[in-house]
Amino acid sequence: MDKTLRKALLLLFFACFLYILSFFHRVCPAVISLDLGRELGLDTESLTLFSSATMLAYGLMQLPSGLLADAVGGRKAVVFLTLLASGAVIAFGMLHSFPAMVGARFVVGIGLAITVPCMVLLAAWFPSASFGRASSVLLGSGGLGGILAAPPLAFLSSQFGWRVPIVGAGLLTLALAVLIWIFVRDTPAPETAPRKKASPSALARGIGKVLKTRRFWPVALWSMCSMGGYFAMISLLWGPYLMQGCGLSKEAASFVLTVGSLLALAAQPLTGWLSDTRLKSRKKPLYFGSCCGLLTALGMVFCPNPSGVAVYAIMIGFTLGTCATAPMAFSMLREIFPLRLVGTAAGCMNMLQPLWSIVVQKLFAFVLALAALESGASGPAFASASWVLAGNFAVALVMCLLMKETFGQDPERSEAQA
Repeated sequence: MDKTLRKALLLLFFACFLYILSFFHRVCPAVISLDLGRELGLDTESLTLFSSATMLAYGLMQLPSGLLADAVGGRKAVVFLTLLASGAVIAFGMLHSFPAMVGARFVVGIGLAITVPCMVLLAAWFPSASFGRASSVLLGSGGLGGILAAPPLAFLSSQFGWRVPIVGAGLLTLALAVLIWIFVRDTPAPETAPRKKASPSALARGIGKVLKTRRFWPVALWSMCSMGGYFAMISLLWGPYLMQGCGLSKEAASFVLTVGSLLALAAQPLTGWLSDTRLKSRKKPLYFGSCCGLLTALGMVFCPNPSGVAVYAIMIGFTLGTCATAPMAFSMLREIFPLRLVGTAAGCMNMLQPLWSIVVQKLFAFVLALAALESGASGPAFASASWVLAGNFAVALVMCLLMKETFGQDPERSEAQA
């Protein structure tokens, strides 16, 4: 193994470690939400502000983080954002004022927008023949963050309170930022030509081109509904649903969440392999996922007090309906747009997911509060609120109907012939 490859693999290790922590920080409120509610005297609707603030900032930073990487380099962008996130996480774990804690979570969301800068670094270190594998390993590693935010966090918060593990995770994130600064470089060799800087006018033209492309919108809106619903649940609502709606303990709920994380970890690369080699289609996995999600949401509506196997079936169906098929949306963008616009298109699409998750959370909490006033029972109230998820997946299924198959298309050649 030559020196350059060793450094590239070290970069990939640090990037995956960082992405794991990023995912952990995004979804940890789902496990500690009831602890936060008891300590601060908050209901479910108020608790949504923690994850909503994070997802709002995370969504708004998708394009700016790419611009920052173009302006100062991927390494500096990653380190700056990671330092910002770690400081805000530590502050969140030490604050006692609800408004200040919500503000800290907003800053956490800004700092967690490291995906695009990490991709910039990977693109510089990995050739095109291996970049796809490197990027899929990076994105797939997020499932481990979901696992860490389930049983381990539930156990530690039960033993030491929620603040100790959160502050500890913030300190670990801080240490990782220092290691990246020391060991990672922007390019394999100092003499490598610097990346071409993206001017504001060029960015604006690229965004305009993406937004004017009709085939972009069904894919982007499918991703918005599917992954927006996923982030709404995984970042907050699964905790109250499993513990209050299904009557599970914190530890039992965390194991159910672990099943979802493990399934996502295995299903994402499997879906890509099936799409490339067996199905020869991008739309078919999306159809399958949307149908699974809709059926699962309807199951949550008509089964107000799920228990045992039914709870795990809900988690499995929901995972198959969301993140398990999400990579297909990125594949479709790659087959719609030339390389120079793929990053812009992905950034525009990624902005919609966390922003829509806020809408889903608010609607879910609103319906939940109304239903709780009428029924007074947690199970039926959560079942009524699940109509929000069913409507969300129904829209995603409609978007599948409006999509055009992109498998095998070469936008570079099409653009050259135009």
